[in-house]
Amino acid sequence: MNKWMGRSGVSPVIATILLVAITVVLSSVVYVMVTELGSNSPPPPSGGFGIAEKVSNDTMRVSFGSFSKDTDLTDCKVTIEHDGATPAAVAMAPSGNITVGPYNMMVTDLGGDGRISPGDHLTISNTNGGAMNGKYIVYLIWTQDGSVMASASLNM
Repeated sequence: MNKWMGRSGVSPVIATILLVAITVVLSSVVYVMVTELGSNSPPPPSGGFGIAEKVSNDTMRVSFGSFSKDTDLTDCKVTIEHDGATPAAVAMAPSGNITVGPYNMMVTDLGGDGRISPGDHLTISNTNGGAMNGKYIVYLIWTQDGSVMASASLNM
């Protein structure tokens, strides 16, 4: 004869409570994993552009102001809106020419450290060398989350 015969098992009420508790714990773990509540990504730096000025009929310059923390140029993207049209954002580089839609942009890093510092500036001109007319807005975008860190507007 079976030795387990005649012994009682776990009551149905306790079994139900255990199943519900296990389900709640597992669903909580999945929720935390999906929403990444444990992520500790830093907030984007705050700051702004300084002066936006017309240099010539086909060139403008936008100077950086101060930012809340050291910000690498490579952690940023830039885009230039012209009369409502905005090309895709392009990654920044510490030096050299960058093409942003129909514009050439040259980054001047006065400190040479690859970080945004007051006085560093962007020089923007048409790729075709023609005059720049209308309203321009330059956006500096934090690469990690796509938020706009700074913007500067200039009517040419």
